[in-house]
Amino acid sequence: MKHLIVIICFFISISANAQTSVNYTEIVKVDSISAKVLFERARAWFVASFHDSKNVLEINDKESGELAGKGSIKATYSIMGASNWPYGYLYYHISISTKDGKYKVQISSYRHEYNTIKGGEQSYGDISDNDNPDRDYEMLLCGDRCKKKLWNDLQKQCIDNNKELIASLKKAMLSTAGSDW
Repeated sequence: MKHLIVIICFFISISANAQTSVNYTEIVKVDSISAKVLFERARAWFVASFHDSKNVLEINDKESGELAGKGSIKATYSIMGASNWPYGYLYYHISISTKDGKYKVQISSYRHEYNTIKGGEQSYGDISDNDNPDRDYEMLLCGDRCKKKLWNDLQKQCIDNNKELIASLKKAMLSTAGSDW
């Protein structure tokens, strides 16, 4: 019985401290548009939005209306008044599911990766909504305040990327361009 109580307490403490990653999910209703048309528009959006859609798309299933893949953006940070210093990449997963009259988009699993010129890793790893990074590392000339600012910059870039992707996807899904040639 004691072991059961200890195990339960352990799982409660883990779930209380768990962070959620910077995710976005939305179901968008688009009246009178078939799943087939929505799928084709979503696929065209993937091609237009990602430089190499063949390498980005991992799932391209017309029958089920599923598209999924991985994308990336350059991560940047600002320091001492200068902005947009390169700081690795933010990788993420994106999926779109289509049905008659609606589609669902999910953007999730942001991960930061950065390797220094000297070969040292200074990656934050999974980007969560936590106030502090999930992982600590050494950064040249950068104290806790600097690390916290960079973490906040990375979180903001994930959120901004979500907004940009969603806005362009919504525009593409409602577009009638190319339907009447």
